[in-house]
Amino acid sequence: ADLAIRQRLEKLKATADTARLHLAARAIEGALDGVLSD
Repeated sequence: ADLAIRQRLEKLKATADTARLHLAARAIEGALDGVLSD
């Protein structure tokens, strides 16, 4: 049971990391768009 919980937590952590990367990439794209449009 412990192992299943640990695996689920790892999967959640990976998903959160991916979401964070997507958000960071979008933020960077937005900043670049702001710079380029000036």
